[in-house]
Amino acid sequence: MFRAQVLPFLRKLSGEDEFVNEFIAMGKGESEFEEYLGGLYRSHPEVNFASYPEEGQIRFVLRSKDARAHREALSEFRELMRDYIISEEGESIEGAVVALLKAGGLRVSVAESCTGGMLASMLVNVPGASAVFEEGFVTYSDGAKMKYLGVREGTLAEYGAVSEAIVLEMIAGLRRLNGAEVRIAVSGIAGPGGGTPEKPVGLVHYAIGIEDDAFSEAKTFKGNREQIRRKTCLWVLYRLHSLLKERLGSKT
Repeated sequence: MFRAQVLPFLRKLSGEDEFVNEFIAMGKGESEFEEYLGGLYRSHPEVNFASYPEEGQIRFVLRSKDARAHREALSEFRELMRDYIISEEGESIEGAVVALLKAGGLRVSVAESCTGGMLASMLVNVPGASAVFEEGFVTYSDGAKMKYLGVREGTLAEYGAVSEAIVLEMIAGLRRLNGAEVRIAVSGIAGPGGGTPEKPVGLVHYAIGIEDDAFSEAKTFKGNREQIRRKTCLWVLYRLHSLLKERLGSKT
């Protein structure tokens, strides 16, 4: 309300026009973005660029009183940040993901271990998520992974529950269960105990399946148990958002 109504009113009273745009971005840390955007900042001294780190994301504010300079900087910013911008309206990452799933006519199912249902909760907290959310499983134990998702005992014995092989088997199990076009699986070590030199606390493996394609990655997050789980969910949603944008863009 302040940005939409109060601020324009105050600018009108002062007789000064100010051009402001805000973005939510993910995919890099604040210092990485500062380095990445350094050239843009230097080439547009008339524009004020401000960044505000929030949990798992960065809010960027571009502000200027020069319409031409602002327009040029805005265009360059959007081009440089096309792989990282989540929203220009303050939309959450989970909201942006649900919107893309709706746009693509896709359903999503999730299988979670270390995140314990947090990922599913974030998605279904978005109004209208019922149109795209198919099913969620919290398969915390090895037995649950085998029972519900068909993960093989031999794979668990050879690679361990926190591994690429396991999350790939988890998304394969989801596809057999409900046929959702989009499948997500997560397995990791949230701590504070349970880590080893080979698999430290904070290590997370996840996989994303979209129709016949599968993507997997390992990431290590820092923080306490709750922070690691939250950072995992945010990162997985960001990667899904990127994959969906690329896929839907290629079909238009």
